[in-house]
Amino acid sequence: MFDSGLPPVVFVAGNALGELRTGVIAALAAGLLILGLRVARRQPVAQAVYGFLAVAACAAVAARLGKAQGYFLPGILINAFYAGVGVLSALVGRPLAGYALAALDRRFENWRASPPLRRCSTVITFVWSGVFLLRFAVQTMLYASEHVGWLAVAKIVLGWPVTAAAILVTLALIRRAPDGHATSAAAAGAGASAAGSVGPAAPSGPVGHEGGRSAPTDAGLAASPDWDGAAAPGPHGGIRAGFPMPGSRAAPVLEPEGP
Repeated sequence: MFDSGLPPVVFVAGNALGELRTGVIAALAAGLLILGLRVARRQPVAQAVYGFLAVAACAAVAARLGKAQGYFLPGILINAFYAGVGVLSALVGRPLAGYALAALDRRFENWRASPPLRRCSTVITFVWSGVFLLRFAVQTMLYASEHVGWLAVAKIVLGWPVTAAAILVTLALIRRAPDGHATSAAAAGAGASAAGSVGPAAPSGPVGHEGGRSAPTDAGLAASPDWDGAAAPGPHGGIRAGFPMPGSRAAPVLEPEGP
């Protein structure tokens, strides 16, 4: 909070006590001070470096526009971008929070295959999109009315305090989320049980006949011009064979011999 809050405060103070140039110099000096303190304490300096670059960019925009409120314009545009991307990702069914949580929590590794985890990811995405949208809306109104001092206050109040509230909501939603691995295993087991309960289809034709088509009976053989009506006992006396007439397309049929 100190890293992000000090530069805008000293910028507004310098602009109020002197002029825009004074505020720009004060903001850059504050950014360098924060970076130097981190180096002296042997703390990670990556965040301080990014912070100083952001301060330099904001100061450059203010100097370019010649307006003190221009210092806050980059942050306003960034909040608008984050809010838009977050809402769009949730509306198309690919909430960004799902991808972020999958990298941080193993329960969300299969979040796209779990409806409860998809809903949880969507809600969390909307929560953070709401944070960025709130910042954008409030700071845009103050920017349009040229309230530079209130812009600094809004940047601080809507910074870490609102971020901390969003983190608490996110943690509460994650705590209530089910395990994606258990959900996927249960769904797979249910699918396997449903598939196992369906047996092979029974043949539609008469029992004992392949393909579901009945073999011609004695009467049918006698009445059909394609059959000669000849029948001969099989090698064991249990099968009769009907043979087609020459030139016919009918196939021989084997039929069990009656008693």
